[in-house]
Amino acid sequence: MNKFKSAAVVMLVILSVVSLYAKDKTVEGELVDVTCNMKGAGGEKHLMCAISCAKNGQPIGVAAKDGKIYTLLTMAPKLADLMQKKVKVTGAYDAASQSIKPSKIFVKEGRKWKEVDVPGLMM
Repeated sequence: MNKFKSAAVVMLVILSVVSLYAKDKTVEGELVDVTCNMKGAGGEKHLMCAISCAKNGQPIGVAAKDGKIYTLLTMAPKLADLMQKKVKVTGAYDAASQSIKPSKIFVKEGRKWKEVDVPGLMM
C-alpha cells in the first residue's frame, strides 16, 4: 500500500507540472497497462491481467505508433473495459514525464472513432 501512496504522490506532482507547462498533443495507439507493458507483457493472453490492473488503479497509457508509451493521468478503473483497444487521446502533454492529462478520448469501433467520457484525474 505504501508503494501505491508513493506512486499517487508522484503522479500528483507530475499533474501539477503538466497543468502549468503542457501543450496539447494527440496520440493514437493501444490502451495498455503501463507496468506490465514495460516488462514486455501484452497481447491476447495478457488482456484479463491488463483489465484487472486497470480496475485496481494501476497506471494505464497509450502504446503509440511512434513506439513510446504515454501515461494517462486519469482514473484507470473507469477505462478498464477499453484495455488493449485502439484509442486516440488528446490532452495536455508533458514531455519530461511523457504523460498526458486527457481532454478527449476516442476508441476505434470498426472503421469509426467513438468518443468516450473522460474520467476524472488520477488520484
